[in-house]
Amino acid sequence: YETENRARPWQQTYFGGRLVFDWIAVMWAVVLIVTHALSEAHPWISEAGVMHGTEVSKGEWWRLVTATQLHADWSHLASNLAIGVMLLGLVMGRWGTATGMLAALLAGVGGNAAGWLLQPDSRSLGASSVVMGAIGLLALTPRTGREGEVKAWRGIVGGVAAATMLFLLNGSDARSDIVAHAGGFASGLVLAAVLRRLTTAARGSRANAFAA
Repeated sequence: YETENRARPWQQTYFGGRLVFDWIAVMWAVVLIVTHALSEAHPWISEAGVMHGTEVSKGEWWRLVTATQLHADWSHLASNLAIGVMLLGLVMGRWGTATGMLAALLAGVGGNAAGWLLQPDSRSLGASSVVMGAIGLLALTPRTGREGEVKAWRGIVGGVAAATMLFLLNGSDARSDIVAHAGGFASGLVLAAVLRRLTTAARGSRANAFAA
């Protein structure tokens, strides 16, 4: 198999062939579990942090962020963690521990912002926009400086196409908040493009300290 597929144009060298997963992503899951347990015990937490377009328009901008930490019930939380931990771990391994976590959070905020702008009266909560953002962040690989221009573009097109397929499979359920999902995915793509241009800096200790 390896011999027959050695010259396939869609294959890309990625960190010397190693798949990098950052296990600190598990801490994200722990935070979400604790947050949900607290919100069930104290319902005012969800009411104060849920994404509510009308309240955001009145100045409660933090809801764009806090809504990514809240969930309707345990099954909602489990569905996001089942794929989210894996994707976030890959994002953090690719772009840096803190840099990757901040980028995924910002992508999730971007998804909520899209929902607010397009559906001003909407209410939503959940980390699914962060998960969709993580898919967008995995669409592009860090620049190695060794790939030719043509090969690089093949990798970019292939990565974006694969990420789009994952988004359609996981984020286009009619029962979910498709606008927030699409906004999170698009935000992740944009952030991935920025991080790709700043690969060395993004993975550096200073950038990760700032992101933390």
